[in-house]
Amino acid sequence: MILLSTFLALCAVQIAQAESECDPRPDYKGSVMLKEFQGHGTTRSCLMKHPNDQKPYVLRLGYIDESEYCAMKMAADNGISPEIYFVSDDRLCTAMAYIDGNTLSAQAAKSPHTIACLANTIRQAHIATKNLCSACDGSLKTRQENFYAELCGRLQSSKECLSCLDKAMKLWTDSYEQLDLLSDTFVHIHGDLNMRNIFLIDNKAYLIDWAETRLADPMFDLSYLALCCDYDQHEELLLLNQYLNHEVNQNELMRYRLTKKINSAHLCLTCLRIYSDLISAGECGDAIAVSQKEPMCDFSEYIQRYAADSSSLEYQDFFYMAQMLIACAESIAL
Repeated sequence: MILLSTFLALCAVQIAQAESECDPRPDYKGSVMLKEFQGHGTTRSCLMKHPNDQKPYVLRLGYIDESEYCAMKMAADNGISPEIYFVSDDRLCTAMAYIDGNTLSAQAAKSPHTIACLANTIRQAHIATKNLCSACDGSLKTRQENFYAELCGRLQSSKECLSCLDKAMKLWTDSYEQLDLLSDTFVHIHGDLNMRNIFLIDNKAYLIDWAETRLADPMFDLSYLALCCDYDQHEELLLLNQYLNHEVNQNELMRYRLTKKINSAHLCLTCLRIYSDLISAGECGDAIAVSQKEPMCDFSEYIQRYAADSSSLEYQDFFYMAQMLIACAESIAL
């Protein structure tokens, strides 16, 4: 157990505000940090506990915008996300209930019972957030173009990475143009249903981290989950039919396949961003061209390793994953 020092000093004002304004909720004063959670990006989260309170809570440091807060709040009110205890006025500090359990494992994700449970939870989430605030309606096209431009600047010295980026962006653009002609149903999706954002406790699924929520075709959440869980065709059909409560029709299947292409392209860019972050952080050691590294392993092995412990993946692993995702997108028949 580590006494709080620098970690909480960074948000002392928000903690003081929580102590004075929020009741009932854990008394933050004198709390200790039990552990810090892993994750990429600027947001940091840790497990906290006060000596006089039996239940620990999660303290998150990092900006939470209006769209994420609205989605988290509505999902929490419907019992599929942790209860929010407090959000500071500047949105830099959030305290929420701790889910006592493990995130979804690659093995558990393949169970037919789990697939049905996840489909039902996703449907429930889409219904729960149907009246979400308009702040969530950001342009996905603009986000993606900005993301692409940022990565081109970061990776301009690598021809291999730029080639991968260009392929991903073309797949994304072409598939989205086709999807626009078919989609007539929109919901506020979660947007990042990887296994590290899903808890399965007593046959009930809980979703965390709503930072990517947006108004979109519901198939985006389903195909993203299927990609991150490495579902085969049989498992995909089970997920779709359970979510829809009927056998998937041709229009729905086409939209699913198009969103899978789009998600594959987006995940490719995400992998390249992590690859770039790890290199910038000096985690790659001597500069070695990725093409000279060992051959890539099976995609399912990457999925299992990421779900169990993302820190076990090295910088070149994320480049290889990006290549595999491009191949996946290109192989999807429409």
